[in-house]
Amino acid sequence: MLLRVSMGMLPGKSMDSFLLTLSEWIGAVAVALIAGISPKFRKTKLVFKFPRREGIVSLGVFGFAMLVALIQISLRPFTIAGLTADLSARLFLAFGALAPVVVALWRRKQPVRSAGWARDKLTGSLQLGLALAFLTIFLRGKFLAVITHLTGQQLYLLGFLLVVCLAEETVFRGYIQLRLAAWWGSNLGWLASAGMFVLWQLPRLVTSAPAQLPLNLLLAAGQSLVAGFIMQRSQHALAPAIYRAVSGWLLFL
Repeated sequence: MLLRVSMGMLPGKSMDSFLLTLSEWIGAVAVALIAGISPKFRKTKLVFKFPRREGIVSLGVFGFAMLVALIQISLRPFTIAGLTADLSARLFLAFGALAPVVVALWRRKQPVRSAGWARDKLTGSLQLGLALAFLTIFLRGKFLAVITHLTGQQLYLLGFLLVVCLAEETVFRGYIQLRLAAWWGSNLGWLASAGMFVLWQLPRLVTSAPAQLPLNLLLAAGQSLVAGFIMQRSQHALAPAIYRAVSGWLLFL
């Protein structure tokens, strides 16, 4: 059976649902602020020798990702087993955006740590991601549902969203944000990469749920800013990926 809820949509679109989302964002920012003090995130700092060059390459990666997003809306909708066309499209877009990152790292002989996967920050980022996941489940009042009402299909969806979010965060937070922050400064790089992420999702959101576009853009923008802030504090793509995957997954429970 296909899952019938569209990502990025608040059930009922009520004020209570929006306030829950807002409290989730505030809680995630607070946890990231506290975690950022930990020595686990104060190890070797990533420095680019030629930040302008790296920034230009990251803009090229974003340009390719946008091209994939525009091509996708012109294709015939397809579905992966157990998922809607919208969720299936997210997988296509995520790996389409990830492809130039993999090629750029390989051709330019750069380590994966330059795309937000520093080995010395992996454990701390995993712990932060799990803490954010538990916080999100708690704030949304979903502990009982997670413990007692999980099905195989819901676990399949969680795994799917983890794969998608890992690819998306590697591209936009790991590769693009780190390079734009080195070129334009930390805050401007964070804001610019968050805006690019929302712009990249726009073609899909317009075609999948045009009537709910304002709400979905608001949610996408807020979550993108929060994920970028988590990336700033952790300097690793894993924590924001876990947070976004679990946050999106809870909309289906």
